[in-house]
Amino acid sequence: MNLLSSDLRQRPAWTEVVFQLLHQPGGQWQETELRYNDITLMVPSGNSYRVLRLLLYSAVDVGKARTMQWIGGLYDFCRSDRSDASQAKIVYALETDEEGKEKGMEGFMKLQISLLSTQNPPLSSIPILPISHPADLPSLLSSLQQPPPSSTPAPAQAHIPIPPTTHAHHHPNIYHHPVAPYVNTSIPSRDTLLPLCTVPTATHRNRARSYILFHPLSPQSCAILSGPIFRNFPGLRDLLELVETPEGKEQIRNAMALASGGNEQVEVEVERFLAFWEHEFAV
Repeated sequence: MNLLSSDLRQRPAWTEVVFQLLHQPGGQWQETELRYNDITLMVPSGNSYRVLRLLLYSAVDVGKARTMQWIGGLYDFCRSDRSDASQAKIVYALETDEEGKEKGMEGFMKLQISLLSTQNPPLSSIPILPISHPADLPSLLSSLQQPPPSSTPAPAQAHIPIPPTTHAHHHPNIYHHPVAPYVNTSIPSRDTLLPLCTVPTATHRNRARSYILFHPLSPQSCAILSGPIFRNFPGLRDLLELVETPEGKEQIRNAMALASGGNEQVEVEVERFLAFWEHEFAV
């Protein structure tokens, strides 16, 4: 049985979808009081079930002390002896009937930065799952309950007849297969490439020419760029369009400034962040 928090009835963005879930055929949902989360989702796993504990948020919840307290409480609960930290997830609605998409995107970035800046406990390990609108929640929950695809066994190799060899240094009927050179087939991930990226830090001049100094992205920038905000971003094109315009850049600066409380170090990281997505986003 999947559980819904009765507290969701007091939050206008989610009341309608709660009604829809409770009236789904099959009676798979029950409304109750939940202490740490908004939804407890049972996911089939072999002959048993595993549990996901979800918090539901939108822009109106970002910046409130209660929001971070609930996220921290869920993290601590899922790390207890009877649970697993990977159970915790955040569902974020990018747009609601009360809040436009622009405000929702700003809140999404602000929430992600707040999680990254909270080191004790390290809340950045909790993934944020964005949805376009609260009405998309049932579809997301259904996809989370789907079993992972089973691995397909490799097809059997066809028998290849061994041709006789005529080389003088080989036995006439023994085939010696050439040794294939070692090939590294691992694909570099974004987490391994980001520390190798650089951004311009200053322009220097000498008598002959001007030149630009480049500096590696800091660990904080790498953490932001490889965090769930970009792994779960609904459309990379939307983000790049923001970076390409002065208005979009200002929107990103304002969102990160609000999240950091005007921290000077974060202001420096913002400019490196923008430089990365302007020049090196192809990695």
